[in-house]
Amino acid sequence: LNEDAARLARASLELRANDPDALALLDQSLRGAGDPTALAAVLEERIEASEDDEQRVDLLRRLARLYEDRLKDEEKAERSWTRLLEIDSSDGEALKKLSAIYEKAGNAPKLIDMLERRIAVSESGGMSGADAG
Repeated sequence: LNEDAARLARASLELRANDPDALALLDQSLRGAGDPTALAAVLEERIEASEDDEQRVDLLRRLARLYEDRLKDEEKAERSWTRLLEIDSSDGEALKKLSAIYEKAGNAPKLIDMLERRIAVSESGGMSGADAG
């Protein structure tokens, strides 16, 4: 069933590039298909096609987690979390994840920047995102 849905969505995308409905269907069908690389590509397309910041934040969060957890690509995870912060600079999860990435990499200047941002957001009471608080 997922493969049929994916084929239909891909056919629709060939007819209408960046069709949000076809991209959403392809995203949904690939989630259960066990192909994280294809899912990452579709999420990237959905992010580019979306004009809604809230949706883009949700998609970027999914993409960053996919790169971290399933694809084990820290560079792309870092890029996704950074893009998310460009939209929502107070996202708690993104700030924490980037802090961990920079600490592991030994990148002191970026780690200090993330920690300072986390403190500033925490003091302002404006932390958002899945890990707020």
